[in-house]
Amino acid sequence: MSALPLPSTSSESSAAWRRPLGLAECLFWQIDRVICGNFVAYAELTGTVAEEELARGLAALIEAHPILRARIVEDAAVGRPCFEAVEPAPPELVRVEPKHLRTHWLHELDRTFEEGSAPLFRAHVSGDGARTWVGLTFHHAIADGRSSARLLAELIRFLDQGVAPSPSAPPPAQESFYRPEAFGAPDKAQHFARVVADIRARAQTLAPGNVVPGLCEELRLTRENGHHELELTPEETEALVQACRRNGATVHGALGAAWLGALHAEFLPPGQPVVLSLGSPVDLRGARHSPTNTEDVAVRLSGVVSRIRVSNHEPFWELARTVTQDVRQQAELGNAHLLHELVYAQTPPSLAKESGTALIEGMMRFPWNSVITNVGRLAPPEPGRKLTLQGLGFLGGPMPNQAVVMSVSTCGGLRAHTVYDRRNITPARAESLLSRFEQRLRAAIG
Repeated sequence: MSALPLPSTSSESSAAWRRPLGLAECLFWQIDRVICGNFVAYAELTGTVAEEELARGLAALIEAHPILRARIVEDAAVGRPCFEAVEPAPPELVRVEPKHLRTHWLHELDRTFEEGSAPLFRAHVSGDGARTWVGLTFHHAIADGRSSARLLAELIRFLDQGVAPSPSAPPPAQESFYRPEAFGAPDKAQHFARVVADIRARAQTLAPGNVVPGLCEELRLTRENGHHELELTPEETEALVQACRRNGATVHGALGAAWLGALHAEFLPPGQPVVLSLGSPVDLRGARHSPTNTEDVAVRLSGVVSRIRVSNHEPFWELARTVTQDVRQQAELGNAHLLHELVYAQTPPSLAKESGTALIEGMMRFPWNSVITNVGRLAPPEPGRKLTLQGLGFLGGPMPNQAVVMSVSTCGGLRAHTVYDRRNITPARAESLLSRFEQRLRAAIG
């Protein structure tokens, strides 16, 4: 393969790059030391990829993006951990048999990165002669669903055409999950008070806390991951999109409605209206009213937690519109991950490992039943010279205050990986619950 030269970076600027972790990054770092917060992103391709080619592609990513050649070190003077540039080093690269891929993914979710190590991602490759799966495992402090999709796209282009990624600058600190200055609120204190008042008003009108008996009631710092997969064809996915448009909802709203309805039917008696919590992603790039200065690959997604009153008699599309509108309203107000802001107000960032446990205990006071990560409708690229992208997938592990983590990509057809904790939900109950979810979603397609 005739490859373009790899981008070069200045060793002087790399060595000089050192900054404290922002609030979002601190959160993931502290939690990771208690219960692993990794996530896995993978691409399914037609064609074969040699390990030597993949190693060169990974080297190209590391050269292009400073966050991929940094380690996290503790700094007592700053009182926070810091990112620190180190000499580029290749990530661990493992070949996996296709029949063992799912087991490998679930294992990767719980395999921590050694403290002070770099890079903070690993890679694996699998193939059966006709297809290849290339996967990356990230420490959650350096990436999210959108940035991992971008990195995979850059890696695939390199493997297919030999085109190296464009270099990026070191990412700025994410000091807050919400950015009040982007929403017309220059006075952060005043804005924060208004957001807190809004949350309190919601909590007073809707019952707070975990209202699903048996879910997320105990603080468990170990887990046993179970897995469920749902895949819609491109035609089914397009039918879902069109149904959402006709009914004034987003695909995320439809997924949320299917999930909340399934939870009610599985755990609660008919006719009992309850309040259920739903975690939703918010793309800060898309939600901001001001332009983004950099397009880096650091953590950029945030999230909101909606508390929505649900009844088994509620029409599906009415519930889907409620989920859609609530997420939009909270994003416009700037509520993204406000619950973590409140947790940090009680337990400020620190270098003590116990802080991670305190954070999780704080999060347990704001439990939610699901996290749905949707990276959006990613259009498949043009057929490549050697490889064709068939789909993207994402997997994450549940925190103690979550029932499941549902990671969704819509590259071609919708693909959903759901990971749940077998200690929280038995496999039989999880399969029943997720079957209800799938039935509701397919019924909405019509």
